[in-house]
Amino acid sequence: MDYGEKIRTLRKKHKLSAEKLGNLIGLSQSMISKLENGERNLDVNVLELICSALGLTLAEFFAEDKEPEPLNPDLQQVFDKIKRLSPRQLKILGTVLDEWKTDPSTEGE
Repeated sequence: MDYGEKIRTLRKKHKLSAEKLGNLIGLSQSMISKLENGERNLDVNVLELICSALGLTLAEFFAEDKEPEPLNPDLQQVFDKIKRLSPRQLKILGTVLDEWKTDPSTEGE
């Protein structure tokens, strides 16, 4: 499997330019292009960021010849809003989500 080509295909399917995807995950457009062209090795942390920006899990990314199931409309709206955030806003959102994940007072909500 050509992971770079798969990233490019998924990025285009989501109507994102390499620049926009890079902005979403804090990488330059040229780095996204190098990853897609196989000029740079893809590490799992970067792949997780890319998958998150595309609304995919790693399992969905690695699934062979299987289209990921569409997100429910509410979750899709959230991902669409996330796609428009700046890198700084994404970092803040990540911090908030980490806090919610570890805050015992929010368990069961």
